[in-house]
Amino acid sequence: MNTCHFYRVQLLRASLLLMAISATASASATSFELDVKDLQTVAPAKRAPKRKAPAPAASAETKRDTVPAETKRGVSRYTVKPGDFIFKILMREYGLSNAAAEALIPEIQRINNLRSITRLSVGQTILIPLEGPRAAVRVQEFGERRETAEPAATVAVAPPTEPSPQVVESGPAPPSEQTAPPVTEAAAPVPPRPEPAPATRPAEAAPPISPAPVVVSAPSSFSRRLITLWQSLVPGQERVEPITLNGRVLPPEEFPLLLAADGGKILVDMKGTLLPRDKSTLAERHPDIRLVSRGASSERDFFTVLLRTAEFAHVEEDAVATIGSDPQLTVKADYRITRLPAVATRGPENVFLFLERNGSCLPAALISALADNGINSVEFCDVAPQPPSVPGYELRSVTGTTPCELAVQLLGVLAVKLDRNRIVSGSMGENAESRFSIRVDGYFENDGKKFILSCNDNDSYNYTLFRLLQLEGYGIIQLGDKDDFATVADKILTVLRYPHSFGRHDFTHDRYTVSALGFRVTRLGPVSGRMLIIDRPVDPAFAELLQWER
Repeated sequence: MNTCHFYRVQLLRASLLLMAISATASASATSFELDVKDLQTVAPAKRAPKRKAPAPAASAETKRDTVPAETKRGVSRYTVKPGDFIFKILMREYGLSNAAAEALIPEIQRINNLRSITRLSVGQTILIPLEGPRAAVRVQEFGERRETAEPAATVAVAPPTEPSPQVVESGPAPPSEQTAPPVTEAAAPVPPRPEPAPATRPAEAAPPISPAPVVVSAPSSFSRRLITLWQSLVPGQERVEPITLNGRVLPPEEFPLLLAADGGKILVDMKGTLLPRDKSTLAERHPDIRLVSRGASSERDFFTVLLRTAEFAHVEEDAVATIGSDPQLTVKADYRITRLPAVATRGPENVFLFLERNGSCLPAALISALADNGINSVEFCDVAPQPPSVPGYELRSVTGTTPCELAVQLLGVLAVKLDRNRIVSGSMGENAESRFSIRVDGYFENDGKKFILSCNDNDSYNYTLFRLLQLEGYGIIQLGDKDDFATVADKILTVLRYPHSFGRHDFTHDRYTVSALGFRVTRLGPVSGRMLIIDRPVDPAFAELLQWER
């Protein structure tokens, strides 16, 4: 209507009301009585919604139905059955994922005043703020994000005087979520929801908007190394999925979730940022998860607590293993872990755990030596060991059974070319015409000098000839029938003038010690280097470890 007409109607209405009041007071004629219908036709149409009754779903006194779940105006009423709990109801009846159910639980607790999500009474009616089981797909799409957009609906949000849990930082919500209707005040038992408008259904009006990216700190090498190591201790780590706390997925970089040896789980708080309220929520919703904080504790202290929490059969700190007798390898580990194998027919398994030292991992030979003796090993490190700039010791073996065999093998180890059964000529005195020839067991030259090897010292005639050859500059190595390895080696090394020492030598590193009885030799000549010569077979692992000796 136009402006003039509107004022005329209002004036007429006021006049009629005054006349009606006057008529009532003075008992005037009935021609001034009003019909209620006439007043209703004059009242503004826009005030009509205020006269409507509240939505039936908003009242907790609504008559219960016999079906398990009833949906009215965006809120579903569910009657608890034997064995029900909130997680089971949301996932079975409404088809929600674990993350979506986790995000919705705080609001369900609030509107139903539930102190526990597992202790429900059979026959109890609870209100579920969903549009029935068919809306599960829509809830899975944005159910988790609603916790971020509506923090007032959560139960584990820190008060303003405390810092909020540094679990994960979320980016800004998509425009479609920012315009979603907010959760109503706690005064109303059930938040009334109007019919969905096109603006609240972006999937129908436009292509789906990708969820806001989760912003986390840079990946921690400590976390990656920890998960890799734990896979060696408790296989199956790849099947563990991150958990959700207060509607937010805890990133593995900051909160690694590990399998325990007894089937439980361990949540590691790398930065020690979980508040007591967060821990209480975890304990209530995930009773099988144990919490270990990394915080500012040392690497050693952290692993001590972590291994004890994992419930292995036995954990020993500063373990020592001895392999062999001579040579002998002594290995020191930070922890020895005894675990029970998956196959019952096998006995307990021993695992050595090495924490990083000196900035690198252990040589592969050490791991191999332990494995050959039934000890598995794992390392908490990610830097491959670098060989020393100066070559270590070359471990060589001489195992002959006779003095002559020992001498021949030793000369071969020293890279000396030996001629066997060679005829050597010499002269008797100053008369060059008086010459002689003799067959020797061995002849070789080294550093410009000539040497003769004799394996028999019982022939006096040959002994005289050797003395004559010695006068001509030959070096003579005369072996006895009862000479052992130590005697033979000392005679040869002394004639060659190689620096050497005989005895038990220990080559000690930070993690292991190689001990052996033999000759420690500095080889001279074209092929130089350091050697350890023993009279027993060489273990390849021991030989490789000695090459790391500085």
